Amino acid sequence: MLSTCARRDFSYRSIYRRKRIRKQTIKLKILSQGLLDARRHSSLSEEIRRFAYFGSRAPRLGFSSPPEGGFCLSSFVLVMRRRSILLEKAAESDEWEHLTGMDEERVRMLAKEGKWLIPSSHLIFGEHPKDAAKRVFEEQLCVKRYSLKFLAVLSGIGETRRYAGRPHLDICFVYSGKLRGTLKRPDWLSELTYVDARRLRPSYFGRDHEGVLEQLGMLSG
Repeated sequence: MLSTCARRDFSYRSIYRRKRIRKQTIKLKILSQGLLDARRHSSLSEEIRRFAYFGSRAPRLGFSSPPEGGFCLSSFVLVMRRRSILLEKAAESDEWEHLTGMDEERVRMLAKEGKWLIPSSHLIFGEHPKDAAKRVFEEQLCVKRYSLKFLAVLSGIGETRRYAGRPHLDICFVYSGKLRGTLKRPDWLSELTYVDARRLRPSYFGRDHEGVLEQLGMLSG
């Protein structure tokens, strides 16, 4: 329960337990201190917004620290061919850390699971999302001739498989892409192929990548 009108040190865990995912608002019980005048803010008398502003000196409705499960900025590239989508599976390789920022433990887990991934990368600090999408094509897929078009920005807060019980915030910049020329599988991928989107299920994906397709309406349960 919030005691004094959304203090900065209000924890992510309590937001997550009360509202789970999707909504980033919490109910506010107006207390006698009168820090929020319900008569002047009648539309907020039942709930109050929390803003994605992080830092030790964040405003009152921000947060003093990122979510307990982490905060990621990523670019995804969707390459379609008719009703099929280009997907990949990770192989164990030291290259992944340089390509996407993933450490050895994560890569080993992905290679063992053998699940599908959408070509993507975390943003290098300060990098423009489109430049990250270009890196996915040029470095991860080893493609030089391509075109990119901005598609969507997706965001959400919820559990991940890696951080069960701790909320993780994702902001995903999604681009649609077209390839020109022949596609060859690089050594750091065990598979790279087009898969019929109609046959895909959420359980086929690793790293919670199914969430991107679900939000775009491209994947059903």
